Amino acid sequence: MWSVRAYKEEDRNQLIEIYRRQWGQSAAEKFASRWQWEFESSPNNTHGVPNVLILQYENIVVGFLAGIAVNLCVEGKTLNMLWIVDYMTDPRHRGQGAKLVKEAMHAFTTIAGFPNNSLGNLLKRLGVFNICSLPLFVRPLNMNYAVGKFIRNKYMIKIAGILLNLIFELVFKPNLCQGVKDVSIIKASSFDEGIDRFWSQIHSDYHCIVVRNKEYLNWRFVACPLKLYTILFAKKRGEILGYIILRCAIQSGIKIGYIVDILAKQTQKEVTKCLISKAIENFRKENVDIIMCYITNTRIQRLLNANGFFRWRSSCRLMGYTNASDLSVEAFKNPKNWFLTRGDSDLDIT
Repeated sequence: MWSVRAYKEEDRNQLIEIYRRQWGQSAAEKFASRWQWEFESSPNNTHGVPNVLILQYENIVVGFLAGIAVNLCVEGKTLNMLWIVDYMTDPRHRGQGAKLVKEAMHAFTTIAGFPNNSLGNLLKRLGVFNICSLPLFVRPLNMNYAVGKFIRNKYMIKIAGILLNLIFELVFKPNLCQGVKDVSIIKASSFDEGIDRFWSQIHSDYHCIVVRNKEYLNWRFVACPLKLYTILFAKKRGEILGYIILRCAIQSGIKIGYIVDILAKQTQKEVTKCLISKAIENFRKENVDIIMCYITNTRIQRLLNANGFFRWRSSCRLMGYTNASDLSVEAFKNPKNWFLTRGDSDLDIT
């Protein structure tokens, strides 16, 4: 007999075992290490209960759907939304996952996520709609890495890399805070009350955005046990004008610098330019090979282009569903309304 129920604390080890069967021991250990932070400590959990649904067959746990509760601001109205981050069934019980999704759509008025193709096809069949893609922008810092994709001779790679680096830096000169009087870029270890004042001033600039207040940002970027983030503020006379979140990682021998999140008032273009320039400077000191930034906002995309970034292929697509009575479905579905970064998705968690 199949059934779906809410998560109980004693389920945890069984879910980790299901994860191990699907992704292997190393992935399961990482999943276990982020469980308490990601699902139990999320600041927007209703009554502090993890947003996890359990699939059972004859009282045996065979699958689960886990999400993060976020507050979403849509056209000035704030609602609680389930951001789906983990979904799987035991390999021996394939084809039963629809029961989990149906229950999630029943339990939460609004859900969203960046599903893989398999889950995406299932969501589409159940009435969850495509909203938008999450574009990727990249900027090479180490031209030797880029040239090495096309040239094999190590001496030619070195010469071509030096020339391209010189040309690139001449074309895209850093423009640190020129034209912005009395603005400083300051490194911080956490978010204080100033970020709440900043959020209250700028949230109306964006039609559809996850609420970025002190509680959420400290949970997401300070308390995260698996990632080390760099927080930079743009400040003027002590007040926050914008921020940027950075992280470095090595993948397949390549050092990547991620712009994980960035936010400023829409009209303060120079502040955003300052933050991007400072990020490039920071990554250069870290000997990063390539910078990546996932962002939907076209204003920031143009500023990235002006700083040497170009759009690259991305398979990330946002899907969502809502039956909230006080929410405009058209506003929720409109891809132009959404402000999304890598930090909003589970790309930078798993």
